[in-house]
Amino acid sequence: MIHALLMIMTATEIVSKNRVVEYFVNSSTLLESLFWMLSQTETRLEFGYDCLVMLALLVNFEKDRPNACAVRLSLVDDHVLLNGYSQVQ
Repeated sequence: MIHALLMIMTATEIVSKNRVVEYFVNSSTLLESLFWMLSQTETRLEFGYDCLVMLALLVNFEKDRPNACAVRLSLVDDHVLLNGYSQVQ
């Protein structure tokens, strides 16, 4: 499923024109799912790299103005999640 989402998110030449990515930026459900996947060892090993790519796309969406994902990511204080984030290979 995560691979399908990555394909949809990168389907347009200019990611900031993709309405699906805009929906994900404004919805906290995907972001919370990515955080959960990064905090769990099994899912991090299988999907960690894809999660980080998705986070990078979400945070850099319309970089000229702040978005909800960038703000939420900057406020993360869960040590398990941050440790998992740093262990993705």
